[in-house]
Amino acid sequence: MLDSTVSREELVEYCREMARQGYAPASGGNASIKLREGVWITAGGSVLKNLSLNELILVDEDGKRLKGNGSPSKEVLLHLAVYKANPKVKAVFHFHPPYTIAACALIEEGDDPIPVFVPTYLMRVRGVKLLPYYHPGSIELSQKIASLALDYQVILLRNHGLVSSGETIIKAAQAIEETEGNARIFLLAGSSGRAIAEKYCRELKKKY
Repeated sequence: MLDSTVSREELVEYCREMARQGYAPASGGNASIKLREGVWITAGGSVLKNLSLNELILVDEDGKRLKGNGSPSKEVLLHLAVYKANPKVKAVFHFHPPYTIAACALIEEGDDPIPVFVPTYLMRVRGVKLLPYYHPGSIELSQKIASLALDYQVILLRNHGLVSSGETIIKAAQAIEETEGNARIFLLAGSSGRAIAEKYCRELKKKY
């Protein structure tokens, strides 16, 4: 495992910036990275736009706290499920982007549910699936995430938000930005908007 791909300082920086852009309002959202010593995850109740290093909690593979003050996020099982399912993942974000949540309220569950309006969405996001509603922090949610995390980089959660993972913090963050941007255009375009044709979507997926 190469820890140089992620760091606690970078995680804090990205959490602050993305929360300030509206991806994790109030005390919503949580994030983590996987290092040699275990998984560092944001503490429960953290306000991500003001996140500090001392609000990161080190947990083992079962979610037991090893270092840090306070308790890990209630979504700790969700984060651990992603790492266990996909050993390549080093960073996980669970945010509540408003345009994505709104778009998911209008579409059916399944693969690639939001129509594609910009090619970079498919170029930077490896697999998207929308799940039905599960209670935040529930075992049922983490179990469902575990069954999908190997094949989907972004997992959309109806009436809740999304989970994004990556081999680096940048990749996980970019996937959120692209997903939220595409969802915003989908909502702006409305039902008469012309998305990228399916054959071009297939070509983009194959190429990238």
